[in-house]
Amino acid sequence: MRGPLCGVCSWMDVWILGLSEGYTRCANSVNPIYDGIRTVEDRIPLCEETCANHGLATTFKITPMAVEMGLDRALEGLSYTNKATTRVQVLTLGAAQVEADQAAEVLDQVSDDWMTDYQRLKQMDAWETAKNRTILDRIELPTRFVSILESGDRVAAGIAVIESGCFGS
Repeated sequence: MRGPLCGVCSWMDVWILGLSEGYTRCANSVNPIYDGIRTVEDRIPLCEETCANHGLATTFKITPMAVEMGLDRALEGLSYTNKATTRVQVLTLGAAQVEADQAAEVLDQVSDDWMTDYQRLKQMDAWETAKNRTILDRIELPTRFVSILESGDRVAAGIAVIESGCFGS
């Protein structure tokens, strides 16, 4: 199964394992969707083995459902630590402001120029850039590649994926 944001996904007792060669945590993480047949304690080593077989560190996404099923406590007992926190931020697009000396650029498809500047702005090496481009090319939802230009130079760049009338990045 191939999801919109990752190259390879695997199902394991109603948990999704993203296996996309290590570029992003989101696309390379264990995502507990529902409680299944196996116990949390039984699934953890299976996830670790699957990730190891793909040359990936095992990363678990801790969602409210994961907390409800006790995954956070089980991982703490195995000396897992919190590596990153994701925050959802909401902005009404009418409130977005571009300064007078700047211009906004919105592309429907990624261009080589946009990708080169995105690589520079994010300080990605060639390997990260190639993996990122592969992920971007596999997104199956409408996508926009947004930039802020200052004196003709790209000074900021971002990606927006459109689903159900909302942007995610």
